[in-house]
Formats: sequence, structure tokens, C-alpha cells
Amino acid sequence: MLDSLGFGNFKDAIMVGPIPVDDGIGKEIATLFSTTMDTNKTFYTDSYGRDFIKRVCFVVVYFHLICLAALCSEINLGMYIEDNRTELSVMLDRSMGGSSLVDGQVELMLHRRLLYDDGKGVAEPLNETVCALDKCTGLTIQGNIYLRINTLGEGAKWRRSFGQEIYSPFLLAFTEQVREKVLVVELCLV
Repeated sequence: MLDSLGFGNFKDAIMVGPIPVDDGIGKEIATLFSTTMDTNKTFYTDSYGRDFIKRVCFVVVYFHLICLAALCSEINLGMYIEDNRTELSVMLDRSMGGSSLVDGQVELMLHRRLLYDDGKGVAEPLNETVCALDKCTGLTIQGNIYLRINTLGEGAKWRRSFGQEIYSPFLLAFTEQVREKVLVVELCLV
């Protein structure tokens, strides 16, 4: 379905991992969507799948490899950027980190594997593994990223309705009951 600008939904299926750390260096895998939008260093992220919170990015001159994680906000449902004409909405089916470090850009942290504590709260390295038959490898993640471009003010409806489809899809279920030699089939929408 196309909106008034002629754009529809874009879906990108992702699968990342296992992240190699044989070289002794942890890694962060991110994706970046760039536009020509003038967003005034402002972006919006969801608050645990509920309302969207306005965030203003500040970037210090000092940059270190783990600094990207410090500038990311937790995103459970989605984020968006806007200028005076357009909105770019990004919806997710799994939690990720996200930010907008540069005007017109949306950056998503897809996966991380670190061999040291990054000091962000878990007090241990982010080196989760899955083991089978005495062999352990890093985790592989998969999910979907959905993008949509709308005219200013039109994106909220899509984010709310599409967010419901992602997290609360209809579940079609059938049950059988036999009542006095009559088969009754019930349809349940959950």
C-alpha cells in the first residue's frame, strides 16, 4: 500500500552472527540509514512499546570504540526522525539499540560481542555463546526491520497500527467439540 508520497513499507530481514572474536577484539555490528532530512539532532524512540520520547543527540569530540553503545537508546518497538515535511519511521520485531548521531541518519545496533566489560551495567563481558557437543560459538540473531516514509504527522498512525501487528498479531485457532453426534467447530480470534 502506498501513502501520499508514493512510498510503501520496506522490510529488511536480518541475520547476524556468530561474530568472530578469534583476533581477541570484540565487535559491534550496526546498520545505518541515511537521508537528506534536516532533523536538528532530534530523534524519537519508543518507551517500552508505548509512547515515543523525544531525544536530542549530543556528540562529544572524544570518540572511543565503545562510545556508540553509550549514545544508543534501547528500542523495543521503533524510532523515527522528522523534519518540517517528512517522517522516517523504523519499526523492529526485536529489541535493539538505536540513535541518530548525524542529522537525517538512523543507526541501529544489531548485535554486539565484547570480550571485556564495557561498563554499561551488566558487570561482565557481552560474550554470550551457544554450546553443542563441546563446541561453543557466538550467538546468531535474526529479525526484521521495517521502514516507512510519511508526510509530517502521518507516521504516528502507521507506527501505532503496524506496531500492534508486529507485537500482537491475530492468532487464528480452531477447536472441535462433539455434541450428540453433531460436530461443532468454533472459531477463536485471540
